[in-house]
Amino acid sequence: PDSALSPIEGISMGEIRKVVNMRRCIQAKIWMSKFKRIKPKDAPKRPLSGYNYFFKDERVRILEAGIHGTMGFQTMAKTVGSRWKALSEDERTPYKERAKADMVRYRRQMKDYKAKKAAGLAGMTR
Repeated sequence: PDSALSPIEGISMGEIRKVVNMRRCIQAKIWMSKFKRIKPKDAPKRPLSGYNYFFKDERVRILEAGIHGTMGFQTMAKTVGSRWKALSEDERTPYKERAKADMVRYRRQMKDYKAKKAAGLAGMTR
């Protein structure tokens, strides 16, 4: 049936179906992009985990050692991940403490942000 010619001579029905499917995919992507969640610019940054702090520190060490030019990001991420897994709980403690402090900062800023947002919305009532 795909080899059957369409009303437009020389174009098979299969080729028409491909074009229609591609058009539907493009339309779906455009439609979904309208619903992309946009974070307000004045919202507080999310807190980092202990692993994130460890990764930042290890990345600096790798860059200072001059290994970075020979190591891609994926390799670096695997290396840092294996180092994190090899750490004992005592060695992870400083990073987890930094993460807890960051969580406290985030919660405080979110509380202030929500209060400010609520105050701003309260002033907009009719």
